[in-house]
Parts: sequence; structure tokens; C-alpha cells
Amino acid sequence: MEKIFENKHTRDEEFYAEYYRYFSFKRPKTIFICGFLFVVFLIGLLALFRIIEVGSMLTLVYIVLPLVGWATILFRYFNLKKMSYARDLELGNGAPIEVRSVLTEEGIGVYKGDAETPHHVDLSNIGKVAETKNYYLLLSVARQSFVFRKDGFLKGTTEEFLEFLEEKGIRK
Repeated sequence: MEKIFENKHTRDEEFYAEYYRYFSFKRPKTIFICGFLFVVFLIGLLALFRIIEVGSMLTLVYIVLPLVGWATILFRYFNLKKMSYARDLELGNGAPIEVRSVLTEEGIGVYKGDAETPHHVDLSNIGKVAETKNYYLLLSVARQSFVFRKDGFLKGTTEEFLEFLEEKGIRK
């Protein structure tokens, strides 16, 4: 397997903040849920100020339900970010883990820390690419993500990487 691209990044607090920001707030499903909660909250406010007429208990539900939903999303974001970073510090003996990803014609190999053997996935299992400010996330059908830092290419360039993915039918 010949290396086409090689990329390196560190899984530090900044990485996890950006990673979970995407999964917690920017996915279409989450945007839809937050939009729905906003509409429900708006109805609750309109009912509270007697612009529309609903029962007082229903008004309370319309106001409290979205607040609980948004608080749950925020709690989940902060909890996942903190837990994942703590897990990596434990695995790295107190230091953030360095991850090296190698992309070949056949698939992606991910080396964590000093690992000699990569975690491997075939390219045919990659469903789409998501983009954050500093990273490309290759998302597999089984909901795994493979991270490539935009400025972390040791072999190849960002433009060549995106072109390669496009040729393989993997799109944003």
C-alpha cells in the first residue's frame, strides 16, 4: 500500500472543542431540532404575552421544553468534550495523543501515539466528508470519523486531498 497522503494532528482540548462543536451543533439533525425548539419557544412567548391563546399549563410547557432541550445539548457537548480529552490524557500518560493518518488507494490507516499497527478502514466505507474550521472529518457508514487537520499534511496537500476524495466519490 503506497501512501498517497499522510496527516498528523494532536488530540488536545482545542481539537475536542472543535470536533464536538460540529457533532453537537452543526449537523443537520441538530439544526432541525434546535429550529423546532425555537418555534415551540416562540409559541410559548406569544402565549405568555397573550398574543395567542393557549392554556397556562401548555404555555409553561412551550417555554420550559425548549430550555431543557437546549440545556441538554449544551450539557452533552461539554460532557463529551471533557470525557474524551480526559480519556486521551489517561491513554497518553498525561499528554495529549498524537494521531497520524495515512490514506492509500485502499483505505485509511490511523496510528495513535506510538502504535505500530493502524486502525484501518476501507475507503468504500467512507460515506461523506464534513468540514470544520481546522479539520476534515471523513465519516464512515458505521459512524466512525477519521480526522485530517487542514494544515497537518506531511505528504500531499489539502487541495490534492479534496480532489482525491472527489475522484473516489466521497463528497461534502
